[in-house]
Amino acid sequence: MPNYKLGIGTKENARVIELDNPSLKELKNLDTFTMESSNADELKAYLLAKGLIDIKELKKNLWIVYRHVEVKSIKVVYRDMKKYLDPSYLRARLKSLSSDIKFLEKLANYYSVGSYKFNPQAVNVSAIRLYIIDVRSNGGRPFYSKSLDIALDGLIERAITRQDGFSEQNLKENYRGLRDLAILVHDYELNTKKLERKTENEEIQNNYSNIPREYYVDGEPMFPPNSEEEANYFRTLEELGEMDIEDHPHFNR
Repeated sequence: MPNYKLGIGTKENARVIELDNPSLKELKNLDTFTMESSNADELKAYLLAKGLIDIKELKKNLWIVYRHVEVKSIKVVYRDMKKYLDPSYLRARLKSLSSDIKFLEKLANYYSVGSYKFNPQAVNVSAIRLYIIDVRSNGGRPFYSKSLDIALDGLIERAITRQDGFSEQNLKENYRGLRDLAILVHDYELNTKKLERKTENEEIQNNYSNIPREYYVDGEPMFPPNSEEEANYFRTLEELGEMDIEDHPHFNR
């Protein structure tokens, strides 16, 4: 089992930060330590106060560094990842995404490594890909599939446990597998929420663009339109000369 260490710099060339706790060489313990911080800036502030990094390194990225044949780097996790590392929560979140074809494609691609013969997830990945093909053949409409349910259960189990010895009945936690799957689900949900917020903000800006210029003060709208339809309605009234700003329902609110 490799020793994991906290590093700072580029992914290819991160300087190892020497923490004084020997137990932090285990990935699970190191994650527990970094998840005490809300984000990278908070963790770097702590490391700076302890004299473990230089002020010039504050703009650099933090990594988890380990050696497996060669030195490799993986991402650091913070407080918002803690719940995703609970197998029950992770299972629920993954199942909730079972009708999201983009996610299923990402999941199948992530676990499509090596040859079919030597990939422990091969059967599960194949079932997921068959479901994606069926959905596309069905006009893109997701539907309940027992085979997909079985495949997702199998994928989760394979990812978060590993065989201990020669018996398939003797399973133990595979923390690295749990962590990798948790990051995959967490990052997908986070990026999806960011995209939704961006789309929502663009819609708000479009609504503002429909407000007549007379209703702006110092470049800012005096009222937010409740919808694009409402903004267009008021613009039409203004153009017909049937409404002054004093008549607007939001005026004097």
